[in-house]
Amino acid sequence: MLKNILLLVALQFASIAQAQFIKKQAVNLQIGYGVGAPENREGVASLSGGFYGQIDWILITKTWLELRPYIGLISTNVDEEEFLGDPPIEKAETRAALLGGKLRLRVPIPYISPFLELGAGASIGSFDTSTLVDTIDKRGITPHFTTAFGLGLGKKNGIDLGLAFYQEQEVKQVIGVFYLGLRIPL
Repeated sequence: MLKNILLLVALQFASIAQAQFIKKQAVNLQIGYGVGAPENREGVASLSGGFYGQIDWILITKTWLELRPYIGLISTNVDEEEFLGDPPIEKAETRAALLGGKLRLRVPIPYISPFLELGAGASIGSFDTSTLVDTIDKRGITPHFTTAFGLGLGKKNGIDLGLAFYQEQEVKQVIGVFYLGLRIPL
């Protein structure tokens, strides 16, 4: 009985306690253009291109440090018409949801604030990689690592202009993204 009471008290304290290191919160809506390529290309590979969208939940711990859980979508494919009936030998196509977390380090100055992001997560969807060395056609979940850099623009750095890279090692693809982001304070 005493254990149950102590457990209830501990749960009550846990439910009212807040993380003291989180100073502010915001949401960042990103939209951009993604380009995919195979990792192990031997010759000239066809780049796949398409839509990229992502939502970051921003947890601001310091003016120079942010934690960013994210969820997103990437869809790239090769335009086979540009090859005049001769499809590319090497290509990487992706249609996947992105889920993960990243850490952003930034220089907190108004109007132009450079940043660097590092993170990891999972991609859930379909992946098609074809090279002279590898042929991978996978559906399911695969881990990814992400790196990004760019600029926070505006007096309060509310607009992001950045380049992000997702390395999908299990399916041997690299995806590069050029994006524009809008920060909405909560």
